[in-house]
Amino acid sequence: MPDSLRVTTFLAPTQVTGTTADGQAVYLRFRWGRVTVDVDDAVVVSEQISDDLDGAMDPHAALRLARAAAGFQAATPEDRPAAREELANALATVRRPLERDAETDQRMAQDMDAWLRGGTS
Repeated sequence: MPDSLRVTTFLAPTQVTGTTADGQAVYLRFRWGRVTVDVDDAVVVSEQISDDLDGAMDPHAALRLARAAAGFQAATPEDRPAAREELANALATVRRPLERDAETDQRMAQDMDAWLRGGTS
């Protein structure tokens, strides 16, 4: 039986909900730059992965991270190293498109400031 994990919202916040094939309830949320993944009401991932303006995540990356967190939670002691590596790789996949240079962050802050003051940019 396949899992029922689905991206329910993809922007501010990105959310994934559902159940794994082995029955684990999974909830992923990404908002304000923090991603959390709960599996059966236990927090498996809680990390600030970008600045506090981010709330959009690639849907495929979000599903991969949700599944990796569930796999890590369910892993036997002998399977933990491989599950930990998959979880780290899934987090890296999520982080990669969010990484920006300082110049881009500064421009975004200026654009946001102009927008808040009623200007255009």
